[in-house]
Amino acid sequence: MKLIMTDTQISQLDSLKNTYKFTDKDWDKRGLIPSEKSLSDNMDRLLNDCLGELISTQNKNLSTKDYKKILTRGLKRFRKLDYDTEEREFIADKFDEIAKIIRIDFNEDLNIWLYGRFMVKFGKIFNKEAKVIDTVSINCSDCNEPLNKLITEYEENIPEYWTIVKCNKCGDLNLFPARGKIKALRFENCRWFKSFDKSEVDSSQIEIKLKDMKMNQ
Repeated sequence: MKLIMTDTQISQLDSLKNTYKFTDKDWDKRGLIPSEKSLSDNMDRLLNDCLGELISTQNKNLSTKDYKKILTRGLKRFRKLDYDTEEREFIADKFDEIAKIIRIDFNEDLNIWLYGRFMVKFGKIFNKEAKVIDTVSINCSDCNEPLNKLITEYEENIPEYWTIVKCNKCGDLNLFPARGKIKALRFENCRWFKSFDKSEVDSSQIEIKLKDMKMNQ
């Protein structure tokens, strides 16, 4: 499918490009301590490289596949090992914002970049707009913050997984009980840390793993 970005879309991209996107206030809004200024500057620069490439397509008749290639190329400029989980999620949020401006479905690519193909197979967890059909809630074992697993889609034959998450408020690791048939979900007040197949890790083993991860994080 061929499409030409409208003047409004170009203007939105240009406005985002000319806005510093990783200020201390922006980090604070996410409940996070700001990263080093040099790292935030680099994140902003790399994102602007992608925005500049998209803006340069003005008046060009490109396909949705072409635009997706530009987004993918932009995302690959970020070396994952240079960033911690919170920084990667912030980067992904910005790419999600860009994708929405140009009306490209980039969720699966962001899932793979953030969490790996295993998590994409297990359940896509980056779609913020999907309707919540079920909620699993626990309280953080350290600060008592309510942590929610928001389920947006079920499907038969998906195995049960233990899910370990990191509390956004205090950073403590917490365990959600094993659940199966979950095809798509997202988290509230926490972020995904690691998952284990219940058929391979029983209840006593997962408690030991959780304790070890808490000690070593």
